[in-house]
Amino acid sequence: MEFGIKIYHDASWNNKTVALVQIEGTIMSSNVADFVRDIKLVPNDHIVVELRSTGGDIDAAFTIRAALLSTHKKITTICYGYTASAATIIAQAASGGARLMSGNALYLIHECTADMEDMTIDELEHEAQKLRNHNNAIADIYVRKDSFNADYYRKLMAENGGRGRWLDLNEAMEACLVDNIAPTYVPAEPRKPSIKKRCKQALKIILG
Repeated sequence: MEFGIKIYHDASWNNKTVALVQIEGTIMSSNVADFVRDIKLVPNDHIVVELRSTGGDIDAAFTIRAALLSTHKKITTICYGYTASAATIIAQAASGGARLMSGNALYLIHECTADMEDMTIDELEHEAQKLRNHNNAIADIYVRKDSFNADYYRKLMAENGGRGRWLDLNEAMEACLVDNIAPTYVPAEPRKPSIKKRCKQALKIILG
């Protein structure tokens, strides 16, 4: 599935008016710079992030998560279908108790991988250390005040030779990766703000 990331202001979700972010497909660096800029324009106090992604670029996922956290707004993340790898990093941007998952979805965390063809021994060792550092950083992201420690998540990521294991809703909740089941899905009604409103929001940010 082609990577897509969209933001809608004043969307209707679960009988609430929120900012809606929809992330689909393989996560790539394309569009991420635009997202970092546009998420700052969101006027709503609550941001709902719908995820339908099996992962992708780790650095892009880190950037998206940081951009969401930088808004200092309430954030709800919802995982649908197969949510895996880099997509789980974004899912962890949720506020306390607001990491949701569909009842029939599956969740996968695993160790990082890289293409190491045509590398020298020194290059391989450097890349291996980089992967270890990424694994440690990701394990730390999964840790919450009332969850397991980073060692627990490193072990979970290392299952099946580092490929991890698909978790259903109950297993993901037991692992403290998800807080609750998502409400019965009702298609959101996204509505982009008018050009006039977007210009006012942009001017407000520029002027501080």
